[in-house]
Formats: sequence, structure tokens, C-alpha cells
Amino acid sequence: MFNQQRIVGRILSNVTQTQVIYNNRCVFLKHKNSTCNLCVTYCPTEAIRLNRINKRVSIDPDKCIDCGICAAVCPTEVYKPTNSKDQELINKGRSILKVSHNLEIGCGEIREDIQTDRIVEVSCLGAIHQAHILGLVALGADALHFRHGSCVRCAAKYGKELISQTICEVKNILSPFPEIADLKLTSSDKSADFSTPAEVLDDLPADEQNIEKISRRAFLTSLIKKGQHTVAYSLNLVLMDDKRATKKRNKLEKYLPSKRKLMLAAINSFGHTGDMVIDTTNLTGITDLEILSDQCSVCPTCANFCPTGALSRTDTKDKKGKVIEATLYFNPGHCTKCGLCVVACFTNAMHYKDQLNIRSFISEHPRILQEKNL
Repeated sequence: MFNQQRIVGRILSNVTQTQVIYNNRCVFLKHKNSTCNLCVTYCPTEAIRLNRINKRVSIDPDKCIDCGICAAVCPTEVYKPTNSKDQELINKGRSILKVSHNLEIGCGEIREDIQTDRIVEVSCLGAIHQAHILGLVALGADALHFRHGSCVRCAAKYGKELISQTICEVKNILSPFPEIADLKLTSSDKSADFSTPAEVLDDLPADEQNIEKISRRAFLTSLIKKGQHTVAYSLNLVLMDDKRATKKRNKLEKYLPSKRKLMLAAINSFGHTGDMVIDTTNLTGITDLEILSDQCSVCPTCANFCPTGALSRTDTKDKKGKVIEATLYFNPGHCTKCGLCVVACFTNAMHYKDQLNIRSFISEHPRILQEKNL
């Protein structure tokens, strides 16, 4: 059986940055009613412009400071930054985790204080995505500390705000996994203090508080030895040819972001125990869908607009080729909460749910949302 940690590591290595902007993935450009503008909102130098008339995303090179925030906040991976900071984060993080369970990641503002043998430098902590943290946890991190400089004086300015939000979201995602209850995720302008023991989750039921807290490496090793997880799903992701992303794509062609592939592989390695439901109300990029059956005609609009293939429709035809039944499917793991299905639905039948079951999130199989005889 393949080593799950090595598989996650290979996916991490594929989260590379290239000199490409994928206009056909931009949610704002796909539909006139889309209000998605996270990249514009969080670009600290106002370098990004979204033009619906020309169907173009443009970045002013004179204003861009290569902070990487746009790539982190975009739900459909429109941006592939030109620098290699993601690759550096992954390679050095993995090498440190081979000898230590603790990892400190610092922004460029603290470059003078960074000890290169134990701290990974990134351009801005705002470029850290949920998937990066989950991937590093899957690779063996027991503690991750994110050290920022003075964001008030920094041109990137959103680093502290975004990393704090990302840490809260990762803690929410990991809440169903008591085996990872000892994980420490912290951020400050100070150097990491890894000597303080991780806090025990006091709000766990009494019977779950007695669960033995073991290190991430030992936990993953035990899963592999027991054969509780198949690596077929992760292996399939690794073997996908990322070079296809450089080819010109049809505007309706589906693309699953590489960071989402990493996230799914990482979560799949954590085990399936405890209460698997999480609150998605304020969670970026993760949600579940519900459909108002009396308003849905099972038309293909939402499935056509869905950029990742989370929504799909299949038709059953009679002998004459006429569609007699249509079925709408949804895969939560492929949904990045871009909002296109909600705004594209003619009958306002699509709605986000407030909760998501992690088991359905990492499942390979989509579920039926609606089916109807035509």
C-alpha cells in the first residue's frame, strides 16, 4: 500500500505557481449576476481589474507586489502567481517536518529575524490557503505557528487578517477529528513557543475526552497499518496531468482546483471518527447545497455554469432519443462555494446549507439533488 503521507506530499508539490491567468475560470466573468470579487477586494495595491465587456482579468504589473493573496482567495484558481513561494513552503516545510513535529512560517516582513534552518518564509501570510495547512498537518505537523510583521506598515496589509481567518476555518474543518485535538495552530508577531502543551478540547463529551492523544505521524502510520483507507482516490489525483491546465479550455469545461485536490487528500488521511458535521455558515470555499424541489425543473443551467463539475446532470432517453427523465447530482467535495449555481438558477431553487457532513465532502460519489420525469 502506498504511503499516504508521500501521496499528500506529491500533491503538495503539484500546487505550483505559473505565469498564467485563466480568464475562463473567473466566476465574475461567467455570469452577469455574479458578485464575486474577492481578488479585487483583497488585492492590497488595487492592481486587479475585472472587465466583463472584454471578458478579461488583468493585473497591473507596476502595482502588483506578488503577495499571492489573489491566488489564495479565488475560489476557482484563476490566478497562478509567477513566484515559487508555494513550492518553497512545501519543500522546506516537508524537510523540517522530517525531523520535527513543529513548523513556523513567517512573512517577508520578518526576514531579518528568520532563522533559515527552522522557519519557512512566504511573501505574505495572506497567501496561505486552508489546503496548505491541512496538507502540512497530514505530513506530520503537530504545531504550526504563523508569524507576521507589522501589517499596518506592510504593502500587503491583509496578512494578519487573512491568516487569522484561515486558522479559524481550519480548526472548524478539523473539529470532527478528536485524534487531531492536540494540534496547535497559532499566529502572532512573536516567534513560536512550541514548549506549551496543546490545549485539550474541553467541550468534547466526557467519553471522547479519554481518547488517547497521539502524534500525527503515529496516527497516520496506524491508519496505514490497519488498512483503514484506500489510497486509490489520492493516487488518482496525483496521476492527473496538471499540464492539461495550460491548454486552452472551453468556457464550460470543468476544472477542479489543485488546492481542493490537496484538501480532499489531506482530510481523507485523518480518519473518520466522531461527529462528522461542521458548520459552514462562515466557511470559505466549503458548503453543501439544498434545492427547493417544487421550484426546480432540473434544467441544465446550474450544471453548465458550475466551473468545477460539482453539479452535473444525466438524462434518460427513450428509443426515439427523447429525454424522458433528468437527474441532477451534487458532489460537495468539488464545490468551492463560488455562487454561480445560485445566481444562474432561473427559479431561485438553489440554496447553501449551514452544515456539511465531512464524509460526504470527501466521498467520491455525488448524491442526487433532484430527479424528474419530463
